[in-house]
Amino acid sequence: MCIRDRGEEESAPLINMRRAAATNKLENDENQPAPGESAVLMQPHDGAPPTEDRAAAVLRRQRWALQVVIVLTTVVEAADNSALPAVFLELRQTLRAGVSELGSVVMVKSLVCAAVNPFAGALGATFDRSRLVTVALGMSAGATILAGMAGSMAEIWLSRIVQGAAIGVISPLLLAMTADNNKQEDHGKMFGAIQVAQCLGGTGGVQLSVIIAGTSLFGLAGWRVVFVGLGVLTVLLTIAMAVFGFEPNKIAAVTQALSWQSMFVKTRKQFLRVLCTPTFLIVTAQACIGLFGFISWMYQAFWLQLACFNHTEAALIGLSGGAG
Repeated sequence: MCIRDRGEEESAPLINMRRAAATNKLENDENQPAPGESAVLMQPHDGAPPTEDRAAAVLRRQRWALQVVIVLTTVVEAADNSALPAVFLELRQTLRAGVSELGSVVMVKSLVCAAVNPFAGALGATFDRSRLVTVALGMSAGATILAGMAGSMAEIWLSRIVQGAAIGVISPLLLAMTADNNKQEDHGKMFGAIQVAQCLGGTGGVQLSVIIAGTSLFGLAGWRVVFVGLGVLTVLLTIAMAVFGFEPNKIAAVTQALSWQSMFVKTRKQFLRVLCTPTFLIVTAQACIGLFGFISWMYQAFWLQLACFNHTEAALIGLSGGAG
C-alpha cells in the first residue's frame, strides 16, 4: 500500500500538467476563427480600420490635395501670362511705351521661359520638386506684384524676365508631378484637366484683365489692380504648395549624389535623344503652329480698343471667340 500510494503521489503533478495543457488548448481553439469566418470579424470592437488602410487613406487625401493645388496653380499662371497683352493700352498711356516695345517684352519673357525649361528637368531630378515649385511661385508672386507697382518700363522688363524664368521652372515640374502623383490609367484624365485649366485661365485672364483695367480701386489704376491681385493669388498658392506639396517620387540616393557636371551631362544626353524622336518632333511642330493663333488672339483686345471699342465691349467680343 505504501508503494502504491507513493506512485499515486508521484503521478499527481503529471496529471495537473496535462489538465493545464488541455485547458490552454481549449481556450486557444475558442479564440481561433472558423475556417469560413471573415477576418473582418476579428478586428477590434471599436471599428477602427487597420493601420495599412489608414495610411492609404491619408496618402490618397494628400495626392488629391496636391493635384488640386497643381490645377489651381495652372489656372493662375495662365491668367498671369495673358494679363500683360490685355493691358497694353493702359501701359502705353501710363508708361509712354510703344507697341513694339510692349511686344518685345512678351517675346523676351517667352524666350527666357523656353531657355529655362530644359534646366527645370535637371533640377527636378536632383531636388524636391515641390520645394522647387514653391520657390518659383514665390519668385512669380514677387515679379507680378512688381509689375503692378512699376513706374517705368525698366521695371516691367525686370518683372517679366523674372516671371519667365519662374514659369520655365513651374510648368514642366507641375506636369512631371502630375504624372508621378497619379496612376497610369488616370494620366489622360489629369492631363486633360490641366489643359482645361490652362484654357480657362488664359481666356478668363484676358477678359477679366481688360474689364478691370478700365476701372480703378481705391485710387489705384485698374491695370495695377490686375497685377497686384494676381500676385496675391500666387502668394496664396505658394503657401498652399508649401503646406500640401510633397515629392510623389522619392529621389534615389544615387541621383542625389550626382555632381552638377554629371547631372547636366546626363540631362544633355537625354535631351538630345528626345530630339531625335520623330513623334516628338511632329508633336512639337504641331504645337508651334497652333500657338500662332492663340498668341495673336491675346492681342485682340488691344486691337479692338484701338478701333474705338470700350473695355467691356472688347472683353465680350473676346469672350465669345474664346468660348468657341
